[in-house]
Amino acid sequence: MMSWKSEPLFKLAIFILLGYLGNVINMPLFFGVDFIFGSIFTLLITQVYGVTWGCLSTFIVSLHTIALWGHPYAVIIFTLEAFFIGIKNQKKEKNLLLIDSLYWICIGIPLVLIFYGLIIKISTQSVLLIMLKQAINGIFNALIASLLLTYTPLNSYLFTGTEPKKIRFQHQLLSLLVCCIILPAQILMIVYSRQVMANIQTEIPEKLQLVSAQVTEELQDFDSNRKFLLSQISSILTDSKYDLNQTERINLIQSIKPQTVELQINKETALKNTDSLFLDWSEQTKRDGTEKTDIEIINQMPIYEQGQLKEVIQLQYSLDSIKAYLNKHTKHSDIKITLVDENKTVLSSFRSDLKTGGLFDRVKPSTNNSQKSEFYHWLPNTDMPLIKLWRNSFYIQQTTLSNFPFTIILEVSAAPYIDNLQAIYVREMSIMLAIILGAILLAQKISQRIVDPILRLTDMTTNLPKKIIEKRVLEWPRSYLKEINLLITNFMQMTATLEQQFDEIKDTNKTLENRVQQRTTELQVALRDRQEALAKVEQTQLHIVQSEKMSALGNLVAGVAHEINNPIGCIIGNVGAIQDYISDLLKLLDLYAQEWPKPSETIEEELDIIDLDFVKKDLSKLIHAMKDGGQRIKLISQSLRTFSRADTDQKQFFNLHDGIDSTVLILRHRLKANETRPAIEVVTDYGELPEVACFPGQLNQVFMNILANAIDALEETNQGKTYQEIAANPNVIIIQTQLLEQQVTIQIEDNGCGMSTETAARMFEQGFTTKAIGKGTGLGMAIANQIITEKHGGTLTNTSRIGQGSIFKITLPL
Repeated sequence: MMSWKSEPLFKLAIFILLGYLGNVINMPLFFGVDFIFGSIFTLLITQVYGVTWGCLSTFIVSLHTIALWGHPYAVIIFTLEAFFIGIKNQKKEKNLLLIDSLYWICIGIPLVLIFYGLIIKISTQSVLLIMLKQAINGIFNALIASLLLTYTPLNSYLFTGTEPKKIRFQHQLLSLLVCCIILPAQILMIVYSRQVMANIQTEIPEKLQLVSAQVTEELQDFDSNRKFLLSQISSILTDSKYDLNQTERINLIQSIKPQTVELQINKETALKNTDSLFLDWSEQTKRDGTEKTDIEIINQMPIYEQGQLKEVIQLQYSLDSIKAYLNKHTKHSDIKITLVDENKTVLSSFRSDLKTGGLFDRVKPSTNNSQKSEFYHWLPNTDMPLIKLWRNSFYIQQTTLSNFPFTIILEVSAAPYIDNLQAIYVREMSIMLAIILGAILLAQKISQRIVDPILRLTDMTTNLPKKIIEKRVLEWPRSYLKEINLLITNFMQMTATLEQQFDEIKDTNKTLENRVQQRTTELQVALRDRQEALAKVEQTQLHIVQSEKMSALGNLVAGVAHEINNPIGCIIGNVGAIQDYISDLLKLLDLYAQEWPKPSETIEEELDIIDLDFVKKDLSKLIHAMKDGGQRIKLISQSLRTFSRADTDQKQFFNLHDGIDSTVLILRHRLKANETRPAIEVVTDYGELPEVACFPGQLNQVFMNILANAIDALEETNQGKTYQEIAANPNVIIIQTQLLEQQVTIQIEDNGCGMSTETAARMFEQGFTTKAIGKGTGLGMAIANQIITEKHGGTLTNTSRIGQGSIFKITLPL
C-alpha cells in the first residue's frame, strides 16, 4: 500500500490527470453515448498502488461523466469496477482482462440496468444499448491497460526502486490473442456505426428541406391562383367587353370563385392595409359558449379610375383552408407543420399541443439569422440525462415566404431516428460483445493449452534433484509445439545425466556416511551419558545445598531452643519463689504500719518518693507478666525444638498438627499486623488424626514453603490497597486436616492473588520462580513435591484462580 511519505505522488497525479483527459477526449458514438478512455489509467493505478488509491483516483477521474452524461451513476459504476479489481488482485494474481470481464458481466451490466432503467427511466432499447456499450468500453480499456503494463516501459517506471511486477506468460498470450480479435472488430464497428449516424444526420435535413420546398412551391401556386382569381374578378367588374349588367356580373363572379372564399367589394377612398395579402384576427363564440380564435386570410386588389381609388376587391378565406391544403404532407409522414407570424405566434399547427394564438415553443435560441430557410436541432431545456434529452429533441426546418404573412415551420422528432440508430448499435454491439466474450474464452483456452506443458514442465523440474534421488517416476509432458517439445526433450536428457551422476555420488558417499554415522553414534552416546551425569550432579548439588541450609537452620534453631530452655526454666521456677517472698515482705510492711502508725518524717518522705501504694498494686502485675512471658518463651522454645527435629534414616511417628503449629508460630512475625495492613488470620480446622510415620523435619520444611508462599501471595494482593480496603476483605489462611480412606489430607488455602493456569502447571519445576531475582531460587516447591511424592509416597497438588487465591493439598498414606 502506498503511503504519502514513501512513494512519489507526482506519478499518481500524472496518471489521474491522464485518466481525466481520457474522459474529456472521448469518442462520441451518437447523442449521449460516448466511448471514454479514463479507466485505462485508473485500472493501472489499481494494479500498481492497490484498491484504496485505485478507488480514489477512479472517483476523481469519473467526475467528468457527470458533465458529459448529466448524471452521477457512471461514477458509482466505475468506482466499483476499481474496487472489484483491487480486491480480486489482493487475493490472487489474476489477469486484468478476465477480472474486468467478470465484473461487467456479473456487476456492471446489472448496475446499468438498475440506474438507467429503474432510476433514470429511459427506454428499454436505450438501456440495452448502454449496457452493451459500457461493457465493451470497460473490457476494451482493461485490454489496453493490460497491454500497456506488459509491453511498454510503464511497468519499470511505476515500480521504480523495486522489482517490476512479474506477468504470467499465459496472461500476456491471452491479451495478445484477444487484442488481435477485438481491435479490428472494434474499429469496423465504430466506423460502420458512425457512418450510419452520419447518414441519418444527412437524411433528416434533406427530407425537411425537400418537404419545405414542396410546401413552398404549392403555397406559391395557391397564392398565384388567388391573384389570378382577383384579376378575373377585377376584369369582370371593370372591363367594358363584358356587356352585362351588375347582377349578371355578380353572378358570373360567383360562378368562378370557390365556395370557401368570401368575396367583398368595398367602396374605399384609401387603403387601410397596403399589403396584397394579410391576416384578419377575429373572435367567435361557439355553441358551448367558449371563445374561438378565427384567422382569415385576405387577398385584396384595389381598382383605380382616373388615378383615384374607386373600390377594393377582397377575397377572404379561412386559414384552415391552407391547413387542409397542407394536410397531404403530414397525413402519411412524421413531419408536423406549423404556421407562425413574425412574433412566433401560432396561426395554425398540426401539433395537438399547440393552440392558435399561443407562442411557438421550439424556437432556436439566440439566433439572428435572417435567411429565409433555416435548419436547426432543438433540445428541451430540462435537467435530464443527455441520452434522454436527445431522444426528446426535434429537428426543425423554418422557411419564410416573401409574399405570405407567416413562416412555415416543419418539425420531425429525433426519437424514431435515434431508435433506429440505437437498434443498429444494439445489433452491432451485441455481435461485438459476443465476439469479445468468445475471443476471451477462445484465447483463454488456446493460451492455457500452449502454457500448460510449460507449467507441467516447471512443476516437474521443481526440486528435480530431490525427485531424482528419491527415484520418483517422472511423467514428462508433451506438446504439439515443436519448440516446447524440444525443450522438454532437453530436460529429459539432463535428468538422465543427473540421475547417473547422483548414483555415482551416492555410492561414493555411502561408505563415508556409514563411518560418519558410526562415529556420530558413539559421540551421541558419550554426550548423552555426560549430560545425564551432569544433570544428576547439578540436581544432587542443589538438593545438598538446600538440605545443608535446612540442616544448619535446624541445628541453629535446636541450639537456640536448648540454650533458651535452661535459663527460662530457671526464671519460671524462681518467679514463683519471688512472688512468695514479696508477698511476705508486703505483709511485714503492713504489720509495721499497724505497730507504728506514725513513722518519722524521714520514713514518710521516702514513702512519698517511692509511692508505696502504687508499688504494692503494680508489683503483682509485673510478676504475673513475667510468668506469662516466661511461659510464652518456653512455648516458642518447644515449637523450635519440634520444627528442628533431626530426621533419621527411618520414619518416625509424628503429630502433624504439632508440626503445623510450630511452623505457624515461627512465621508469626510475618503474620502480625503492621502499618500497612491488619494481621493475617490463620484459621485451623483440624480433624482427628493419628500419628503418621514420616520424616518430621522434611514435612516441616514442606509446611514452611507452602505457608511462606501463601503469605507472599497475600502481600502481593495487598499492593496498591489502603488499610481500610484490606480490612474490609481481610487476608486469611485456612489450614484443614482430615483422615479419609486411610489417607491423611492437609489442605492449605489462601485468598491471595492466585496464579494463571500456565504458572500453576510449572509450579513444581526445578528453577521455576515468579519472584524477583534474589527473592526466590525456584527450588522450594520442587523440593517440597519431591519430599511428598518420593520420600513419603503421597501427592502434592495445587489449584488456583487469578484473583481468587490458591489451594495446596497434601495427601499422605498411613
